[in-house]
Amino acid sequence: MDFTNKKVLVMGLARSGLAAIKVLHKLNATITLSESKDKEQLNELELLESFNVEIVKQETNVFKRNFDLCIKNPGIPFNSEFIKLLEKRNIPIITETELAFLVSKPQNYIAITGTNGKTTATTLVYELLKKQFGNKAHLCGNIGTPLCDIVLSENLME
Repeated sequence: MDFTNKKVLVMGLARSGLAAIKVLHKLNATITLSESKDKEQLNELELLESFNVEIVKQETNVFKRNFDLCIKNPGIPFNSEFIKLLEKRNIPIITETELAFLVSKPQNYIAITGTNGKTTATTLVYELLKKQFGNKAHLCGNIGTPLCDIVLSENLME
């Protein structure tokens, strides 16, 4: 998938938003970050500015702009008013993990979902895989490193 000059809105910074921005920058996307914190409060401001990321507040007018794609932080609910504004205009909304899947070479993944026991099950599976495959096994997501960071650090982009 070619992201060159695609207008991408990243909703929320945190670990996953920053990881997505790093991948998008490498893919030459035009990045807008919508963040609730003031610009001056962002520890990553220097990096974001070096990537030419436009930093805006989470305000309604931002979500009425045209974007090719939106990367949603996991903490933002799919039923938020901002998501609904994007959906009305058929702007695709994905997560940082989905972005990593889109841009990486084919890999083997194990995904664990559910209500209870995810952290325990994930840790157990990871420890088993790490014992068998060493540093080729990675713990990603809510209790590990964002998948986009692994894609970059392990040179897994297509």
